[in-house]
Parts: sequence; C-alpha cells; structure tokens
Amino acid sequence: MKQRSKCLCKVLLVAVMICAVLHLSSPAATARVKGQWMITIQPQGTASLSTTVLFQRGGVGFGGNDLSGGPLAYQETDTELKVSWEFAGPIFPALIVNGPATILLRGSKHGKDLVMGTLTVITNEPDSNSPIGYLTKTGTFIATRQ
Repeated sequence: MKQRSKCLCKVLLVAVMICAVLHLSSPAATARVKGQWMITIQPQGTASLSTTVLFQRGGVGFGGNDLSGGPLAYQETDTELKVSWEFAGPIFPALIVNGPATILLRGSKHGKDLVMGTLTVITNEPDSNSPIGYLTKTGTFIATRQ
C-alpha cells in the first residue's frame, strides 16, 4: 500500500509540474485598453479622420473633442474590443457624415498598444433601402495607445 501511495504521489507531482510549465509558456493576457488612444477611422470612399479616445473604468469613455465627439461604451476581452460611440457630429470631412452618428467599432488587439478592425457608421439620414432605416457607412479603423 505504501508503494502504491508513493507512486501516486510521484504521478501527481509530475502532473502538477507539467501543468505549471504549460501555463508559463502560454502567452500573457493582452493589456486592458484603459487610457488615452489615437484612433483613425477610414470609411470606404472617404478621407480618414484621426481623433483621441479616452477609455475609462467601467466600460465607458469619450471620443473626439467638445465640438465634435461624444460618449462611448466598450467591452473587451483579452483579444477583442467592441465600442459603441455616440458622435455628436459632424464627422469631418463632410463626405463621412454631416450630422450626429453612432460609430460601431469591432477590433482585434495586436499586443498591448494596437487595435485594428472594422467600423460601421450609422447616420441620422433616413435611407429607405437600409434594413435599419438610416444611411450607414462601413470601413476600417486603427487605434494606438498614446
């Protein structure tokens, strides 16, 4: 019986050591986005727009400036970022949107200082051909930590 207990202890010890080694070799979690970022949005067919975004605790923040910006809500995982941003408008250049809009961002984290992905701009302009009833624009974005 003692021999069996010793063998079982050795097997458990080896299993714990293997688990520890595997855990140490796995990649570390990506840093959280809290803080100031520079975001560049590029809706298809228009010039790009760069502005600052401040991600705060509790999944909230603010993007843009006092004249043309607004509050945002975000969710993140170790690898992804999702943002819903109420932009007071206008979003310059005017080819993007003349008035207020909601900007949706869906991106992948690339290290701790870069997020890249797609964007959808939902305008306040009615569009009977759109399933949501408003003109939308799609494109890409890049965000870098400041």
